[in-house]
Amino acid sequence: PRAFIATARSFDPEDLLADLVEGSYPLDEEDQLDAWRSELEAAGISADDAGFDAAWAECAGDRLRFERWLAALEDAQGVADPGRGRQEHFDPDNAWLVLLPTPHSEEALAYLHWYGMERGPADGFIALLRRWRERHGAELWAHYGTMLEFVVRQPPADFDTALALAREHDLAAPCTLALPGIALRHHALGLLDHGTWFLHERP
Repeated sequence: PRAFIATARSFDPEDLLADLVEGSYPLDEEDQLDAWRSELEAAGISADDAGFDAAWAECAGDRLRFERWLAALEDAQGVADPGRGRQEHFDPDNAWLVLLPTPHSEEALAYLHWYGMERGPADGFIALLRRWRERHGAELWAHYGTMLEFVVRQPPADFDTALALAREHDLAAPCTLALPGIALRHHALGLLDHGTWFLHERP
């Protein structure tokens, strides 16, 4: 554990995120566009009337930029709901209190394996969680092997910050959004001014 903690201090989280992007498996363009259209239809918005195709062409394939456009559209239509992106916490039927020799909660990953680290180095994930703690006051308080829960003192207060953070959550633990079928922009909206985070990554 001490070796992971030591190397994490000089690890740039951006290097981890770049590796996670390389190893990710996003939907192909046609399937992603169909998914976005379905999300709008479920919210009662006509994609064609909203200028969906023109907006996608304007974004030139930048999916994060298009998520911003979709979020702005949903907000303008009055259907933006932070609750759609917030997950219930996990209540285990048995749990243990573990005391570790560190004042920094992210260093728990050096002592207790989290399944998400199958996709990248432990020191990289420790560095990423450290950045979340320093930027947002995100303290890891529950670790269930495949799930991590945080209490957050300074959650993002604007959508662009929340969307960038949501992208980091999605890269670090894709099951967080994929399993319940939460759109990236909805996860971002749920992070705004919200004091808890839930990450999930499993086989």
